[in-house]
Amino acid sequence: MSKFTEDKKPFTEEDKRRFNGAAEHVENVDNSNPKSKKFVDVDDKIVMAEGEEKVTLYIVFVCVTAAVAGFMFGYETGIIGSITVSIGTSLNNEPLSSNHKEVVTAMTTAGAFICSLFAGALSDRIGRKWVLVISDICYCIGTVVFGASYSVAQAAVGRLILGFGVGFSSCIGPLFISEISPPQLRGTLVTINSVTITLGQVIAYGIGAGLINFNDPDNWRIMLVIGAAPAIYQAIAVHYLPESPRYLLSRERNEEAYTSLARVYQQATQEELALKYDILVANVDESVQVKRENTVWQLFKSLFTIPKNLRALSLAMTLQAPTLFQMLGFENSPLGGLIIAAANFVFTSLGMFLVDKTGRRPFMVYLSAPGVILGCVWAIVSLYYLTKDTGFQLVEDPAVTYDSGKQVAVIIGFVAYVGAYGIGLGHLPWTMSELFPLETRGLGTGIGTATNWACNLIISESYLSMQKGITPSGTFGLFAGFVFCGWMYLLFCYPETAGLHLEDVQSLLADGFNVRESVRLRKNKRKALKGLKGTTIVDEEAK
Repeated sequence: MSKFTEDKKPFTEEDKRRFNGAAEHVENVDNSNPKSKKFVDVDDKIVMAEGEEKVTLYIVFVCVTAAVAGFMFGYETGIIGSITVSIGTSLNNEPLSSNHKEVVTAMTTAGAFICSLFAGALSDRIGRKWVLVISDICYCIGTVVFGASYSVAQAAVGRLILGFGVGFSSCIGPLFISEISPPQLRGTLVTINSVTITLGQVIAYGIGAGLINFNDPDNWRIMLVIGAAPAIYQAIAVHYLPESPRYLLSRERNEEAYTSLARVYQQATQEELALKYDILVANVDESVQVKRENTVWQLFKSLFTIPKNLRALSLAMTLQAPTLFQMLGFENSPLGGLIIAAANFVFTSLGMFLVDKTGRRPFMVYLSAPGVILGCVWAIVSLYYLTKDTGFQLVEDPAVTYDSGKQVAVIIGFVAYVGAYGIGLGHLPWTMSELFPLETRGLGTGIGTATNWACNLIISESYLSMQKGITPSGTFGLFAGFVFCGWMYLLFCYPETAGLHLEDVQSLLADGFNVRESVRLRKNKRKALKGLKGTTIVDEEAK
């Protein structure tokens, strides 16, 4: 028992009767399957705090403030298309060549890839929220350098620094929200980060579409300055956020961890907080011991050598691979980008409200992945007929006009793809931190995020060449095939994690992917929690 519970008043007889009744409720859960029993044991300790299932204003403030990182990520990746169109001769006193555009665009992706590799490890050292502050500083410095640039080299440096900020924020924002959220709300709250990414893209394309109609050569600098405002807000507001209790316990800052829990579960009683704290300590202690006995390099190697870590890593990398298709041909103009970004925002928002109610697997396996493939097939067919008279290539020639009906058909395919992407594959991969044990969570999340940026970099550097070499339809067909392979992997290997404690997920991956057991565990847990509204605990002592 922790020092925080030693001083608590003993439970009353009424408390004991209530707790024992809850224990009997869990005993009624189906444990007939011997293998399933192991996973029900993961749930032997359940504390349902008063108001835990409710989204409070404070939780909204915490998650939205952390998700500002996602907004900046979306804004910076969305605004560059408008900037390269409106930048004119501001750099080197000459129009940007295609090569220069590729360099300026790719530098942010390269910077994000570099920093995401060690962002998680850095957050294990200095804390989750302080890495967010570092990302804010990178955003501000990068904005100043890029906004004040008059050469391609200076612009590239500014974009690289912006990429550092994107790498830090895209890795740590979802990780922080995941660790701070109550289990019943984790999917919804982490998805806020994805919603803000798409919102940032919508606003970026909207600003670009509005300012591109003015002839002021410095309009692109205004676009950049606007993007720095959220970074300034987050750098200030982060001081009012609680740090991740799991991180604090891993650094032996126990009293701060207890205080952090109290700030998250504001309606909980002292007994509930103490019990939640004790359960969390028990779960974190093992990870802390592992970290003490191993160097960072040994922990890194364990991601590839220890089966449960390798399963989590393979899932994280597979979940991020669909971002290959996020950049395929959707940046023809700021207005066209706005349409696509708006569709992404709407469907991601829809996914946010449903993900914890329906679970992760239904969205990923039965709706999003097959929907993306169908959208790609539609785009393949419509692009084939659109480009049939131009050698199956998209020709940028004012003398060449395309049939408007066929153009609409292509856009429908793109919107269908983005809608299916946004409702599942676009936001659920950012919950990947829940797959890793605490001792490797930072490193594993960093590698998963780096996979995202590596895929983006590959596409940004190869898409135009592939489009010319194998036609637009062929390019979509190639990547639709990759999506199909990823879909098959998720179908057989992606466990259900909705509503489970982070420690439950690691137990699932201990000796396999246990997809069926994960679905059964979630159902059993939902049955148990239906009787645990209010002040309720279920554990071995209560039995």
